[in-house]
Amino acid sequence: GTYTQVLHSLYGTAWPRGTESQPITIAGAPGATVVLQLPAGTPTQDMIYVQQGAWLTFDHLTLDASNLTLTASSGGNGFRFDASVGMRVQNSTVRGGNRYFMCALFEGHQIAMVGNVFQNCAYGVYASGHDNLIEGNDISQTAGYGVHQYQGTPSSGAAPPPQDNNVIRHNCIHEFSQLRNTAWTGGGVVTAGGANNQVYGNHIYNGPNGLGIQIYGTARNAQVYNNVIEDVGGPCIDNQNGNPGAQIHDNVCRKTGQGIVDNGVGALVAQNQMTTGAATTGTTARCGVGRPAPRPAPTHLRAVGGR
Repeated sequence: GTYTQVLHSLYGTAWPRGTESQPITIAGAPGATVVLQLPAGTPTQDMIYVQQGAWLTFDHLTLDASNLTLTASSGGNGFRFDASVGMRVQNSTVRGGNRYFMCALFEGHQIAMVGNVFQNCAYGVYASGHDNLIEGNDISQTAGYGVHQYQGTPSSGAAPPPQDNNVIRHNCIHEFSQLRNTAWTGGGVVTAGGANNQVYGNHIYNGPNGLGIQIYGTARNAQVYNNVIEDVGGPCIDNQNGNPGAQIHDNVCRKTGQGIVDNGVGALVAQNQMTTGAATTGTTARCGVGRPAPRPAPTHLRAVGGR
């Protein structure tokens, strides 16, 4: 069925708490379609918001924000988890309404976003914390980044958590940076801090105003490998100034405005396939098409983050 209320920690929803050995699943009945869609003209909302949550799995849900009235000063979110552990969203769909709505935003650790469809949002996933997993999602039609891993500050005012050991893998990210008017001010994936974060096995395409993957100077020992990036207006991979120890290897860059831009410190850049050139709007690339069989990274490159 279709439901018209928000599920929100601050608006009366008392969420159960699971444990690592006994997580709690929130889903529709077998075979049922569960859609959360608020009435037309509803002011900005977080549609599902969990504060200090623990070990909840959201499965086979659809959040439709197309009716929300959003502005630059009051953007909403589909799934939002704050100061949480062990949360998981899988097999679900979020349809944003415009450039001010985040499909998924979270701060915490051991959080997983797996096998979802995120479309027509500001960012697909805006993630802060450590040992998190973003895997196998189809992310498209974003105003800015597809996936942005960043240094967030909890709403409780506590010190920001570590940003280490996150894994972003096997996602399809396309039609991103759609509302950017300057080249490569948004992109498919950015890792913006922390140590030993991994970005691998992703297919990123159709971002003529963006770049493929960006590693901020505040990151350490980032590992970017086995990605296919094509038809982006800026660099295939941008390793920014000051970032030590990045390992960038076995990526495929096709029709990118620039190849790999390396301004880091002591980066390993090896075995990448490069075909640069002007991005083609409306590329015929499709998820998985032209993606080589992934070659595993050497053992010493693997982090243990995620689930």
